[in-house]
Amino acid sequence: MGFKKRNGKTKLYFWRTQNKAEVDFILEAPQKLYPLEVNKSGKSIRALYAFMSYYKEDKGYVVYP
Repeated sequence: MGFKKRNGKTKLYFWRTQNKAEVDFILEAPQKLYPLEVNKSGKSIRALYAFMSYYKEDKGYVVYP
């Protein structure tokens, strides 16, 4: 998986709900979202699953040491 900024069309966001569930990084490329959760301590990734369900994404990514 590679991410290239093509003509300035790839954007970086984060996502947070009213209940403060948060996904650390959302990469937006043309026609696709890539949710990335940085997980150092084995914390829950429920927010990642909530994002994937809400936006109907079939893949999410967890980055950990």
